[in-house]
Amino acid sequence: MAPIMALGAVALTSACAPLRGHQGYVIDVDLVNSVQPGVDNRQSVAQVLGKPSFTSQFNEGEWFYVSRDTRYY
Repeated sequence: MAPIMALGAVALTSACAPLRGHQGYVIDVDLVNSVQPGVDNRQSVAQVLGKPSFTSQFNEGEWFYVSRDTRYY
C-alpha cells in the first residue's frame, strides 16, 4: 500500500511543476547598452541588435523589439 501511495504522491506533485516559455527577441543588456543615441544610426543599430520585430506604421523612426516571458503553474 505504501508504494502505491508514494507513486500517487509523485504523480500529483509532478503535475505542479512550473513551465516557463519565451517568445520573441532575446534581450542582451550589454548589446542594448552599447547603442548610443546621437552616435549610432539605423544601420549600426540593426547590426548590433538585429532586425526589429516590427516598425511603426505611423512614425518611420520607431523600431520595436518585442518579447514575452510566460509562466504556467
